Amino acid sequence: MGGRTGSSTVLDMVNAHPAFSLAGEDNDQIQDAYAMWNKAALQPANYTSDAWGRGELTPYDLLCDIQAWFEDIAIGRNPGALKEYVAENHASLRVESHPSTVVGWKGIHFTSDAIGLTLVNFMNAVFPCHRIIFSDRPGDWKSPAFGNGENAGRARNLFKPWSDKREKWQDKWINLYDDGFHTGDFNDMLSWFGEPDSGCRYTDVLHANPDGGYSKGALDLSGVFGPDGPGKCQLTVG
Repeated sequence: MGGRTGSSTVLDMVNAHPAFSLAGEDNDQIQDAYAMWNKAALQPANYTSDAWGRGELTPYDLLCDIQAWFEDIAIGRNPGALKEYVAENHASLRVESHPSTVVGWKGIHFTSDAIGLTLVNFMNAVFPCHRIIFSDRPGDWKSPAFGNGENAGRARNLFKPWSDKREKWQDKWINLYDDGFHTGDFNDMLSWFGEPDSGCRYTDVLHANPDGGYSKGALDLSGVFGPDGPGKCQLTVG
């Protein structure tokens, strides 16, 4: 919901669970992907002249290509494979098997116009079974730093009514209050993911960017979960 809403902390808390592997911000590549898809998939099919002629496109094929793109940039790639490809050995850069973790990324959106809803609806088409965690900072902001409460409020007014109309399994809202995040909210998030009561539970909150900047700082995952550690996690990746 804009900068300074605790999104990096939420990212770290999700990634503390071994079933998740979420990347950081991707410079809003979803908007670039939508522009490419919109220009190609919606081109009139009757373009048969020499200047505009081409074979008929199936929009769903393009959606699958975009899905693979986001999977690739989230997982990363072995540089050796890229060197082989550039050397014209044409080694496949596609993931050979599905990852063993849930793949995703953190997105920061400042827009308050219709394009914001257009993009999240576009992601419904690219990832029909996706989930969104909204990081929100309600109340008055005493120290705006690189963002402000007005921007977050506009984003909330845009996305909250949209989110309320969706299925309960699709969205989760995590609030950053004046006294910080509440551990219980993150445990509710684990239940929302499907972690059983006998599985992982958070005992503390990792605080990213404690200086108000962008320093990750030292993250001690050993104190995040209960005494049994992450080995007790039972969430399965389907």
